[in-house]
Amino acid sequence: MTKILKEKLEEKKNKLLETYNVLIKLRKLSLKDIKDKKENFWAVSYGLVIAIEAILDIGQYILSDRGIKAENYSKIVPLLAQEKVLPQK
Repeated sequence: MTKILKEKLEEKKNKLLETYNVLIKLRKLSLKDIKDKKENFWAVSYGLVIAIEAILDIGQYILSDRGIKAENYSKIVPLLAQEKVLPQK
């Protein structure tokens, strides 16, 4: 893995951990709190989107290190399974 790829991977990992920690704090909200307050809904939704993007970007970096480029986000998980980085099911 190249130095630049390692740095990008580290950045994404840190972003994922930061987002995870915020989402853990938001876990105290009830479903009603999330539904009733737009700010809460947006905070949870945005946190989940950021986390999913970070996970998929990390997957893309792993694939890139193996010389594989996914055409889009939807291809990343199947390619990781094909490469035996993730289980098939």
